[in-house]
Amino acid sequence: MKRSAFVAVTVFALVLVTGILLEVGLRLGGLWVESYSDRVLRFGSGKKIYRVIAMGESTTDSFWSDDRDQSWPAQLGQKLSAQLPDYQFEIYNIAQGGTSTPFLIGKLEKTLKSVEPNLVLAMMGVNDSPNFEYFHPTQLGWSSLRVVKVLKWLGKSLQLRFGGNDHLAKDAEKGLSEKFADQALTEVMNLVRESSGERAEVEKILADYLQKGTGPNYTSRLYLGSGIGLYDKYNNTRVARGLGIGQSSDAGLLNPLRLAFEHLKKSHAADPRDPMTMRFIFYCGQHLNLQDEAVAYFKASTDAGLRPDGSILSLIPRHVMHQDWVREVLANEGYKFSAENSNWKHITIRNHRRVADLMKSKNVPFIAVQYPTALRLALVNFYADQPLLQHDSMIQSFYGDYPKDLAPAKQYAHVHFVDNENFNERVREKGYDYYFKDKFTFPSGGKFGHTKFEGHELIADNVARYLLARWENEFRPR
Repeated sequence: MKRSAFVAVTVFALVLVTGILLEVGLRLGGLWVESYSDRVLRFGSGKKIYRVIAMGESTTDSFWSDDRDQSWPAQLGQKLSAQLPDYQFEIYNIAQGGTSTPFLIGKLEKTLKSVEPNLVLAMMGVNDSPNFEYFHPTQLGWSSLRVVKVLKWLGKSLQLRFGGNDHLAKDAEKGLSEKFADQALTEVMNLVRESSGERAEVEKILADYLQKGTGPNYTSRLYLGSGIGLYDKYNNTRVARGLGIGQSSDAGLLNPLRLAFEHLKKSHAADPRDPMTMRFIFYCGQHLNLQDEAVAYFKASTDAGLRPDGSILSLIPRHVMHQDWVREVLANEGYKFSAENSNWKHITIRNHRRVADLMKSKNVPFIAVQYPTALRLALVNFYADQPLLQHDSMIQSFYGDYPKDLAPAKQYAHVHFVDNENFNERVREKGYDYYFKDKFTFPSGGKFGHTKFEGHELIADNVARYLLARWENEFRPR
């Protein structure tokens, strides 16, 4: 009897110790994955390490390229290493296309757990709309353990694999989502070719993305193939011709969107945890007035184990934000939603200042970088004692009238500002298409789009010039 009790206690102790070691390992591994999954690039061979964190959305993320070296933060690392050979520059690009500042705040705080930066850069705010706020989630109980989460994930994977949809599971293993991107793009293009008039002009724009050497990556193929790219390019063309924004009810756009939605549903059935598929289901749902159906697919995705990122969470329709399961999904990722003050005047300014305050508390230099063509003073306005808030949108505020002596408040005197106003002159010299791939801000009154390699290079030039001119006094580590 005593021997049996001893064996039971010993087995329990071994299981407990193994569980603790596994939990510690998973948490340490999680920190490593979080830091290295955000595209760490190293430039130079110097013995001194200089770490840079870059925050932003698709412009900083280099949306249209698989080559990470083409983003402006990466090109900045190349330029700095060439001028400062004693240093090796580590660039942590935590930018993500389609996301907004509340989610970038969350990514920054998570990254800071494993990375001690020498500099933080931020070009952010253009996508801000829903009023989310990041907090420090304090999950308690068994559900907070990484071991439990891994077991749940394995259980859902087995259910997907053996739950009666074997053919779908096999397709998921083959990457049906990526297969969808190619197939949908081809079929959407075929629909466009059958149309005429303005759609024919859109076809020409879309074809530009398929040129050899500049073809879109998986993300952008999904973007175009989902029909959303078609809708955006259609409107960019209309705006450029002074015709205003078209309607998604136009048959030339509605049919590709419907086709895309059917493809996306098949892709979702094969792998409900694919984040890009879910993201574009939301996009199509918006344009087809099928938001409730998109929400149902989102719930199925989260039930299957999808961990939605900011680019997905920001697409959740506001009319379901009050539902308990949606609040739980948000809370699990560390966010909460408020229906109040859901506009850039509160969200963008608050989060810009939050980054500045955080970096000041850590004694880390912070550079706020303005978008291409936009006014430097529009960025300074975010940090002023009394920001000017007469514009309905952030993009409109980029080109407003500001006092020449506008300055940041005293508590934000440490913030550095880098503008990209020289894009306006360069565009006049070499043409818009030399620097930009599209005109995604034009329908909202903007003057820029997603940058090509040349556009990224110009942004990197502007930031490098500012930083190198002040290196000894303000940016060199002490």
